[in-house]
Amino acid sequence: MDPFTILATAKAATEGIKKAIAIGKDFHEIIKDMSALMKAEGDLAKLAANPPRGWGQAGSAEEIAMQAVSARKQVESMTAQIKNEFMA
Repeated sequence: MDPFTILATAKAATEGIKKAIAIGKDFHEIIKDMSALMKAEGDLAKLAANPPRGWGQAGSAEEIAMQAVSARKQVESMTAQIKNEFMA
């Protein structure tokens, strides 16, 4: 999966979590979105550490790794926002 698709998944999960917090959903109902957010962060870490090589890839391995690192930073920021909202 490419970094942009993983980032889109993380953004969707973050929005779902924010909405759930805003309307006061039970923590158990939020777990699915939290799991998707954590999975996206892990997927991006793996992609940055071991970018795919070979034909048919969207850019060089270095480009993909840089995109993954950038996307991971965004996901880490989203995760921090969610943590702050839980604390509040």
